[in-house]
Amino acid sequence: MELTDFWSIVEDSAREGTDPDERAARIAASLAALSDEDLIAFQGHFDDQMDRLGGDLVWKAAALIRNGCGDDSFSRFRAWVIGLGREAVDRVVADPDHLAERPEIQRLAGRDDSEWADDEWPDWEEFEFAAVNEYERRHGAVALPRGERAVTPEGEDRELPRLDAMFPDSGPL
Repeated sequence: MELTDFWSIVEDSAREGTDPDERAARIAASLAALSDEDLIAFQGHFDDQMDRLGGDLVWKAAALIRNGCGDDSFSRFRAWVIGLGREAVDRVVADPDHLAERPEIQRLAGRDDSEWADDEWPDWEEFEFAAVNEYERRHGAVALPRGERAVTPEGEDRELPRLDAMFPDSGPL
């Protein structure tokens, strides 16, 4: 499986609507149709994208938006960003403050997170574990083998002026 195939599966899941449960079902169905080799490759591409989004400034963006962010919520946030598609990931990697332009984030600004509906939260746990769950469904409680990992987070020494302005009441980061 090539990277373009990975992105086709991810982006196809969003073409028929954005309901998180429906998207998760579409991802699961796509992964169920893959060979073991392609499923492992899919997970490798997913892990590479998670790594690309693993920098401190992306974590700060997640913490601002979510009013705090631990390890698990940061992983779910990065999975959500990947679910937005290739262009979104590339833009967030280049400048995490790009998230301020996303309508999904703009809808959250100025609202207390206690008012957010479950499907508004910028996280996608089901996607984070989709390939692992499919592999375990096929093979029992066997861990999904990992391929080589080539991507590392990029260094960051910038700020997030737009997100800081949108989420001024976020707790200390």
